Amino acid sequence: MTWTFKDRFNPDRRITIDGEFLTLLIHLEDTFEDFRYYNSLDADAQNQLSNDKGIIFAKVIFIHTQISYCLGTHDCQEDFYYEFYCTTVRKYLVNVHPRFAMKKYAEFISYIQSENESTSPSITQKEKNNELTDDH
Repeated sequence: MTWTFKDRFNPDRRITIDGEFLTLLIHLEDTFEDFRYYNSLDADAQNQLSNDKGIIFAKVIFIHTQISYCLGTHDCQEDFYYEFYCTTVRKYLVNVHPRFAMKKYAEFISYIQSENESTSPSITQKEKNNELTDDH
């Protein structure tokens, strides 16, 4: 089953969360320490850990990464940020009805998309039509 929510930052768009999120949601609380450990590793070790633990683990870590980006806690290496992250995730995603958790996650996705759009350079109509040359 999929759920569709209105994009908080762009009301003309919709955010769709698929049913798989509910199965991944169950693993969020169980992987707080894993997420912290994962972020303490270098890129090669992160890839190796993801390969060793499997696709479900990799997807849950990806969700942790998205949420921590939105909360501003990023890698959760400092105790204060780690505790804030764990408390907030429990409050909005773990200890609530799944519908509310999916709505909050949709807000996080909406925020990330909005941030990506605001930091990417805008493309003018001439650039879209490929009308610019090196002389302009």
